[in-house]
Amino acid sequence: MNDDFPFVPTDESQKNEAAVKEDLSRQEAEHLGQRQIRCSKCNFLIMQAYSDCRSGHAEIKCQKCKQISVVNFAYFCRRRFMGRERPDSRDNITTE
Repeated sequence: MNDDFPFVPTDESQKNEAAVKEDLSRQEAEHLGQRQIRCSKCNFLIMQAYSDCRSGHAEIKCQKCKQISVVNFAYFCRRRFMGRERPDSRDNITTE
């Protein structure tokens, strides 16, 4: 056995800490909206992205066709009024 890299088992405190972080993450994400990221080749659902994930890149692999893709989350944002005026736009207000 190589003494340079000793095996260090994870103790219960580290396992409990990971479980607490997972629970906190789940609670924080309850109020967020989700959007689907699908494979560009076979349209298989690869992952769900939350609404606070607005930018950044991730490398993902489709479980169905095995294609590896790099995804920019900014391209998958949902924008309600893209290309048209907002209904509450101040430009539409006329003064007499």
